[in-house]
Amino acid sequence: MLRLTGPGKIRDLVVSGPKFDPAATIISVLYNFDIDGDAVKPQHREWLKEHVVPQLGDPGVKITLRGEASRSGSDDHNLALSQRRVKNVERFLRDFGPLSATLAVAAFGEKDAEGRGEDDKTEDEQVRAVIVTVEMSAHRLVPPTFDFEGNFMGFDDTADPPWLMLPAGSSSRLMRINNGEGLTLISSNPGVVRVRSPFGSSDRPIAVSQQSQIFRVLPGITADAVISAVDRSGKAHAKLAVSVLRPRTVTCAFHYVRNARYGSRVRNPSDEAEFLDSMNNVWGSQANISFRIAPGGVREITLTEDLGDKIDTRPKFDRVSAHRFPGVQFNVFFVRDVEAKPGETSTDGFTIIGPPGDCLFDDFRESGDDAFKLVLAHEAGHCLTLDHNTPVVSNNQMLMHGIVTKPFLTKPQVLQARRAVIG
Repeated sequence: MLRLTGPGKIRDLVVSGPKFDPAATIISVLYNFDIDGDAVKPQHREWLKEHVVPQLGDPGVKITLRGEASRSGSDDHNLALSQRRVKNVERFLRDFGPLSATLAVAAFGEKDAEGRGEDDKTEDEQVRAVIVTVEMSAHRLVPPTFDFEGNFMGFDDTADPPWLMLPAGSSSRLMRINNGEGLTLISSNPGVVRVRSPFGSSDRPIAVSQQSQIFRVLPGITADAVISAVDRSGKAHAKLAVSVLRPRTVTCAFHYVRNARYGSRVRNPSDEAEFLDSMNNVWGSQANISFRIAPGGVREITLTEDLGDKIDTRPKFDRVSAHRFPGVQFNVFFVRDVEAKPGETSTDGFTIIGPPGDCLFDDFRESGDDAFKLVLAHEAGHCLTLDHNTPVVSNNQMLMHGIVTKPFLTKPQVLQARRAVIG
């Protein structure tokens, strides 16, 4: 006769011995089923959703369910009761969809209680139970992660969650998810970003079946969305934030200063092309910002002011930058030598942060060296209000580091720079 016994209970068993890998196995007892009852209690269902449901889609996982019963009824009655209990747990799991994991079910009635020395005709909540064993491949215990596929930039894995920038109107990008077997990739807003297989055209959620799997993302309207890797219960185990950004344009001008003492001795009109390409490669791929030369924005200017042999003070800088091209956000002046003094400016060149955004670039930074080309992209970041350690502290992998060797921009830097674009 059915007697209610209160909430369901869970006990975790210690995994040991050669049969199971302790680092990759869960063994738990779902117990305190009602006396003569087979209903899976809410506490049992929540535990299953948390610990077992996420593994259902992983073909590398083996799940074993073992039904038990106490000794208060007959042997046949208790065997049938344990069968119903374990079948109800199995049914609960199968309700989450087709299984890729291996699922084995067995029922033993009161044999386990008898083997432990329980007296006949007694009740014990510990054996009114279903024992759940989950054997998992070791890598499945590692949290899923996203990464980009190929050489494009625009992915910030330092953000939480990782962030992907997609230019509005651009083609699809290839991304990769690692350690996501059994999960499904879904978009929070398919109008902003769609998820597809590398070769398919369906917008159905992508089932992850490999330890490392490539998928495509396609941009839509300009907005933010999230791609989530979810299990059968809908719980997200990894997220990828996506921003589809419209193009923004920074107008610029290049001035080749002519003066016998402090004018450039190595640069001539057309040299700006490689710098412009470098800036657009860096900023276009990561922020959808492009730099465009204003009409008439490439010119030689002859200066007669007596400024010595180098530009090494703020007043000298101001004398040169006073010849900026009006209405242009980023003015670059090529001179012979710039030498910053403590307190004057940063050591990577003279730059005024923010409008009008003037930069003096010296002959030491010769053409042909990719690192030196990046320096002007770095200075463009100063023009767009970024500093070496604002809004994030830069390391030597980032464009805004004090010694420029890498082109990487973080999400906070991208968003702040975009806000600073005029027009």
